Amino acid sequence: MQDKLFESAFEYAAIGMALVGLDGRWLKTNAALCEILGYSEPELLEIDFQTLTHPDDLNADLQHLHDLLAGRVTNYQMEKRYIHKNGPIIWGLLSVSLVNDDDGSPKFFISQVQDITARKIAEIERNAFFTQTVDMLAIVDHENRLVEANPAWTKVLGWSSEELISRPLMDFLHPDDVEKTQIEANRIHAGENPTPGFCNRYLTKDLEYRWLEWSTSEFYDNKVYCCVRNVTQRVQADEALKLSELRFQDLTANVPGMVYQFEWFPVGKSRFTYVSPKVIDIMGLPPSELLADPNAAIELIHPEDLPAYLSTLKECSNQLSYRYWEGRYVLQDGRTIWTSLSAMPRQIADGGVLWTGLLQDITEQKLLNEKIAKSENLYRSLITSLSEGVMLISAEDGEVQACNQSAQKILGLTEEQLVGRSARNNNWNIIHENGNALSYTETPSYLAITSGKSIQNRILGIEIPGRGLRWLSFSAEPLFKNEEAQPYAAVTSFFDVTDVKELTQKLEYQAHVDFLTGAYSRGYFYELANIELSRAKRYDKTFSLMLLDIDYFKKINDQYGHDAGDVALKKLVVILKDTLRDLDIIGRFGGEEFIVLLPQASIENTKIIAERIRRLVSNEAIWDPSGHLIKMTISIGIAELDPAISTIDAIIKIADNALYQAKEGGRNQVFCQVA
Repeated sequence: MQDKLFESAFEYAAIGMALVGLDGRWLKTNAALCEILGYSEPELLEIDFQTLTHPDDLNADLQHLHDLLAGRVTNYQMEKRYIHKNGPIIWGLLSVSLVNDDDGSPKFFISQVQDITARKIAEIERNAFFTQTVDMLAIVDHENRLVEANPAWTKVLGWSSEELISRPLMDFLHPDDVEKTQIEANRIHAGENPTPGFCNRYLTKDLEYRWLEWSTSEFYDNKVYCCVRNVTQRVQADEALKLSELRFQDLTANVPGMVYQFEWFPVGKSRFTYVSPKVIDIMGLPPSELLADPNAAIELIHPEDLPAYLSTLKECSNQLSYRYWEGRYVLQDGRTIWTSLSAMPRQIADGGVLWTGLLQDITEQKLLNEKIAKSENLYRSLITSLSEGVMLISAEDGEVQACNQSAQKILGLTEEQLVGRSARNNNWNIIHENGNALSYTETPSYLAITSGKSIQNRILGIEIPGRGLRWLSFSAEPLFKNEEAQPYAAVTSFFDVTDVKELTQKLEYQAHVDFLTGAYSRGYFYELANIELSRAKRYDKTFSLMLLDIDYFKKINDQYGHDAGDVALKKLVVILKDTLRDLDIIGRFGGEEFIVLLPQASIENTKIIAERIRRLVSNEAIWDPSGHLIKMTISIGIAELDPAISTIDAIIKIADNALYQAKEGGRNQVFCQVA
C-alpha cells in the first residue's frame, strides 16, 4: 500500500522527481521532470544527469554528491542549470537525498527539481539594470545604512561599495544637512510620503561635496528603495543664475525707463522674458502681469499707433535691425502717455528674435514739441533748451545754418565750429552700425531733402572730440516754403543712445561670458559647440573636446581662501587663451571644471596641446592676494568627434569618462577616450 502511495505521489507530483543511480544515470523519472527537460522518460533512462548539467555547475553538483556519499551531509539543495533537449538553458532548484540499503550501503538518490527559470531571468535582468544604469540606485535599511549600492555611487562619490556599506549614510553628509535628512528618513520609515525633489550634500572621497536628489519608496521588510541623481551642476548653475539676476537687477534699476527682453516668433506665442520694475511707473502694471500675458501691454497701445508698432516689430525682426517706435499708451486710469521704444535684436532658435530694449515716457517732451509747433517764436526760444541736438541744414550746399546748445554739447563743438560747416565735409567721421563710413548721400538730412519725407531714428556713430566714438539717433524733417515742391532745408535732430547700446552689449556679455574667468558661460558654449557640430557634420570635418579639472581645488579654497581659488581659476583661463588658437572655444563647465572645443583638431594633436597646457599649469607660480605661493595641477580628458556621435552631450560624456580615468590614474594626467 505504501509503495503504491509513493509511486502515485512520485508520478503525479507538480515538481520534477527522479531516482538517480550512484553513477548518475536516471533510474526513474516523473512526467513533470520530463516536461522540464524536454525528454521522454525512455530517453532520460538512456543518459545520466551529468550530460544534461551545464558545465559551469557540474563540479559543484558532483562535490555535493561526494559529501552526501561520505556522510558529511544527509541532503543538499542547490540552484543549477540544465540543458533542455531543444537547447535552451533551464534553471532548476535541485533537492537531493540519499537512500541506503538495509545494510546501510548507498542504494540510489532521490532528486526533486523545481523550474525557477522565470525567477532567475528576472533576477538577472534586475541585476543588469541595477549595475548598468547611470542613476545611483540603493537599498537602505531602517538604521540608514546602505544594504546595496550600484556602481554609479562610486563614480559620483569616489567611495567603493564596501566603504559606503561599512558606515551609516549620515557619516557622509554635509553637517548642515544632517538634521533635515534625519527628519526626512524618519518620515519615510513612518510610512509618510517622501518629499519631492529632496536634496542634500554628500562627501566625496576627494573631500568635496556633491548635491544629490532623492526619489524613495518603502516596500517591505522595513527597507527603503532609492533612486538618486547627482544634481551638483544644476544647483551650481541655479546659484550662478541667481547671482547674475541680482547684478542685472542692479543694472536696470538705474536706467531711466523700463528695460525689457521680449522673445518674438513668426509662428507661435511671443513672450516677455524680463520686465524691469519701472514698468509700473510707466504703464501702471506690475512686471508679473506682462510676463504672464504679453498682450497686457499691447492692449494699452493707442489704436492709431498700433499698426506702426506691429509693423516695425515684424519688419525689424525679419531684418534683425535696430528698432525705434514712438506711440501712445492709454492707461487703465484713463491717462494717455507718449513713449519711445528703442531695442536691439539677437537671433535665437526656431527663427525667433530676442529683443533687448528700453521704453521711456516722453510725454513731457511730446507736449513740448506740440507747443513749439504752434509758434515759431516759441519754437526758436525753446529749441535751445531741448535735450536733443537740433541743426538746420541748407538744401543748397548742406551747410549748418543754425544749431542749439544741446547740439554743441553732444557733438563737442562750439557754435562757431558748427555753423557754416557743410555736411558734405568728410571730416565728420560718421560711420554706420556695421563700421562702414557714411557718405554724404546717406546722411539723414540729404535723404530728407531729396525725398521730401521724414527720416526717423537712424543710428550712426560719430567721433566726438575728447569723448571718442558715440552712437547717436538721427532724425530729419524736410522744410518747405509756401507751396514749393522742393525743400529748402532740413531740420536734423539727434540724441545720444550710447548708453542703450552699451546696455545691450553688457546684457549680451553677461549672458555669454563667465564674469569671473572670462571664459564662455556653459549655455553659450553649448550654442557655439552645436554650431561647430553642425559644421563638422556638414563638411565631414572633425573636432576634439577637452574637459579640464583643477586637482584638489577644494584644498586651495580651504587652505588659502576663495580669493586664492578665484586667482587659480582666472590663471588657468589665461594659460588656455595664451596656448590655444583664436578659433578654439573655451567654456567654464561648472566650478573648477572647464571645457575646450578644438575645431578640425585630431585627438593626437589635441593630446600634444593638452600635455603642453598641463605642463604650463604645473610649472606656473601663482601668487594669491595674501602673497602665498600656490602650485596647482590639472587633469584632462580628451575625446574626438566620431561619425556615430550626434549630440554634444554624447561627446562630452566620452570626455568626462576620460577625465575620470585621468583622475583615477593619479591626477595631473591627460587621458584620451575613443568612442
